[in-house]
Amino acid sequence: MPRALFLALCLFALAGCGSGSSPASPESPKPEVTSAEDFKKRIEFIAQNGGMGSAFAGLEDMAKQHKDTSLVADAKQLSNAKTPDQAKAIAKKMLDKLNK
Repeated sequence: MPRALFLALCLFALAGCGSGSSPASPESPKPEVTSAEDFKKRIEFIAQNGGMGSAFAGLEDMAKQHKDTSLVADAKQLSNAKTPDQAKAIAKKMLDKLNK
């Protein structure tokens, strides 16, 4: 009896380890931000997907090159975002400024 129970538990454990497919995550833009177009694409990506961490790389430097100097403060605020929803909100505010 214990052997049958052991086999049943093993089967249940293996059934839970299937290779189920998960939806593909959106492709992240290239890490370096070297042009105004790259800057805008990165901000759009963050606004749509709430990208965090490496998605912020180079944004502050690129914001410094933009004519709207308030984007520098926004980029700093974005870099300090604690949640994807915060990042999305800040990025959307930045997009509004970029689209003027």
